[in-house]
Amino acid sequence: MSSPLNKAAVVVGWSFLGLSALLLLRPKGPVTTAARAQWAQHARDRVAKSDWPELVADAPALGDARRPLVVEFVAYDCEYCRRFHVTTREYLASHQNVGFVIRQLPNRFVQRSRGASLAALCAHEQGQFSQMHDFLLTDDQWLRTDDWASTARRAGIRDVNAFLSCQRAPTALARISQDSALAARLHLRVTPLLISRAQGVKAGELTLPELIEWSSRP
Repeated sequence: MSSPLNKAAVVVGWSFLGLSALLLLRPKGPVTTAARAQWAQHARDRVAKSDWPELVADAPALGDARRPLVVEFVAYDCEYCRRFHVTTREYLASHQNVGFVIRQLPNRFVQRSRGASLAALCAHEQGQFSQMHDFLLTDDQWLRTDDWASTARRAGIRDVNAFLSCQRAPTALARISQDSALAARLHLRVTPLLISRAQGVKAGELTLPELIEWSSRP
């Protein structure tokens, strides 16, 4: 026969377990938060796979544009993107039979960030996307000026007047809006944002070994 002390211990034990479960499963508890994060990731991966043809269509690319392996959303003033660009160049130097499609996701609160995306797209109109993309992610001077004519000359753009006209025209701005809308389907605004048809969505920069391992999974 149980003593009152034992009964009290059982009651206390069950009360503790019940309280712990409530804390873990409350709307902002760790279990609920982790479950929501996992569900959101699965949802993003499904969207990435279903929207893959649209994600890789009609956009500039690095490497072999005929064989898109990864889609990257980039903001040129993003320090993580600038660091990851080094990794991308190293990867493509040793994987020349694949391509990285580049989509624009500038910082919506920074005018110069949008200007840089416009610069990349307008360079693309002259067949110089890779050149401008590399310049914007490795040069620091453009981060401190709005003189896009000077930036274009330093980047080696052939027709600066056409470049400036393109920046003022609505076409390139519409492309940025289109890219932002694609990113919005994934409910993410972080950069770099990487998408693989096989692997789904990866937010944030990767080291070269991590990129090789992530992109080569079956």
